[in-house]
Amino acid sequence: MEGNRRYHTRCQLLVAVLCVLFILLPSQAGTSGDQSASPKLDSSAEIRLLLDMIATSDCRFKRNGTWHQADAAARHIERKYHAVKERGLIETTVDFITYAATRSSLTGKEYLVQCGNEPAVSSARWLHATLAELRVHGTKKHAPKKVP
Repeated sequence: MEGNRRYHTRCQLLVAVLCVLFILLPSQAGTSGDQSASPKLDSSAEIRLLLDMIATSDCRFKRNGTWHQADAAARHIERKYHAVKERGLIETTVDFITYAATRSSLTGKEYLVQCGNEPAVSSARWLHATLAELRVHGTKKHAPKKVP
C-alpha cells in the first residue's frame, strides 16, 4: 500500500514538473526547420484563446459552490480579467490564470473544472494543462478533457 502511494505521489510530481516546464520554457517553434510547428503567441493572443477554449469546452466550472456552463464561466472570467488587468496585475498568460481564473476574489474559494465523467480538478491545473497544449500544438488542439 505504501509503495503504491509513493509511486502515485512521484507520478503526480513528475506531471507537475512537466507542466511547469512546458509553461516556463520558451517555445522553440519554427527554429528547427519544422514548418508544421506553431508560431509563438503573445500573452494577449494566448489569453484570448484560453477564454475561447473555456467557452467552447464540454466542461462545467464550479464557482462559489455553484456549477456553471462553459460559456457563462468564460464570460465571468473575461469580466474578471479586464478588471484585474486595469489594476495592472496581468502582464503574462500565467498572471491571467493566477489572478483572474483560479479562485473567487470574494470568498477565496478555488474554481473547479469538470469535463465529462472525469473528476473535477482545480481550474489552475486545467488552465495550465490547456496552456501547455496550446503552446505545443497552437490552435490545432482543443482544451484537454482529461488533465494529467
